[in-house]
Amino acid sequence: MAAKQEGVGRAWIRALKTEPLERLYIFYGEETYRRETAVGMIRRRLSPEGGFDWDTVELRGRSVTADIIAEAVSTPPVSAERKLVLVREFDPLKNDITELASALSEDVCLIFDMEDPAWKPDKRTKAYKELSKYGFFAEFNTASPEELEGFIRRCFKDRGHSIDRPEVEYLIFLCTNLMAGLLNEIEKIAAYAHGERITREDIDAVASRAVESRIFEMCDELATNHTGRALTMLSDLEISREPAIAVTAVIARQFRQLYAARLALESGRDRAAIMQLTGLRFPYHANRLIDSARRMPLPLLRYALIACMEADAELKSSRAADYDTVRMLIMRYAAKAAEV
Repeated sequence: MAAKQEGVGRAWIRALKTEPLERLYIFYGEETYRRETAVGMIRRRLSPEGGFDWDTVELRGRSVTADIIAEAVSTPPVSAERKLVLVREFDPLKNDITELASALSEDVCLIFDMEDPAWKPDKRTKAYKELSKYGFFAEFNTASPEELEGFIRRCFKDRGHSIDRPEVEYLIFLCTNLMAGLLNEIEKIAAYAHGERITREDIDAVASRAVESRIFEMCDELATNHTGRALTMLSDLEISREPAIAVTAVIARQFRQLYAARLALESGRDRAAIMQLTGLRFPYHANRLIDSARRMPLPLLRYALIACMEADAELKSSRAADYDTVRMLIMRYAAKAAEV
């Protein structure tokens, strides 16, 4: 483990089987499946089957303190190669464990597993700079498109199925690009599918649609002037109790991407350039976005962005009527689209 701070992926996790382990790890990032896999890899290495439970200590909760952690790492392992101390719901930077980290013995492996996907270390702080001398900050980011495709194919293969790339991209678009969520959907789809090869119909039959994909499709309906369908989809989001302010934020983000795509199209940019500009990673997503952007003139998209900002401001005020505000946003867009 040469570097002390870096984003990590499948190769790094596999190396945990054989590479020398650090005394201290700080695991964080939104790809929870890989974080949990890395923790499990170290746990199995240090506490193989048949080992004593007291060679692994798990600490969780607001009652955990630096003193409690120090006590846990102070005793040597009984039978394992090294003692594993796994700490959750404790911020090693805010609580500055630099002194504790500097004194860790070679027969201890201390892991801080930051379960909040939004947690990130502030690399400007003294605590981070000091702690990075003794510990490895491992950031588990969203997997690359190639890694996600391989993951999905392997998971379906393990369950007796195969899947082609278009269906892989559709599954990610519809559900999530996070492995834990994808695994849940794969389990359902594999159990439902009758044929060896997974089809789009299999996915549509049982997969749970992410809010982002539902709003993406709602904006598609607006692009084709199907306002009634868009309002029905909005009602479904309301019934599922998605917060109106969060829905509005995703709608605004979608219109920003449509606006960027439309500008790129008018400048003669190709799909690859649009994917880079909008941050989309799969051709399926980009093709859908480009198709909608072609139907939406720039003045209409500018109006939509302003309307989204006004709706957001209203929702954040005491005057907001939640989903009525979002419905009005869609109706204002439809009225403007009829004028353009």
